[in-house]
Amino acid sequence: MNLISWLFASLLVGVILSFLTPSRYNAGALGSMGICAMGGVTFGFISTLFGLAAELHFDLRSLVAALIGAVLAWAALVAYIVIAQPRLHD
Repeated sequence: MNLISWLFASLLVGVILSFLTPSRYNAGALGSMGICAMGGVTFGFISTLFGLAAELHFDLRSLVAALIGAVLAWAALVAYIVIAQPRLHD
């Protein structure tokens, strides 16, 4: 149950962030959704692994951890686009 909630919440965050990001720093809706899903599921799993959230039933703490992971993964993607590839924006 947690995995499904992490995935859907992360995908929703990815859609919202893709519309809020300026187009020159945007990876597209699918790119943002994918990176947010990876970050959300990973961070949600790590929070469960360290005992910060419940394992088998829905828990608000693990959902918040997944949302934080999604935003952190999106921020890393935007930082990569801005810093590592400045030639694309000239």
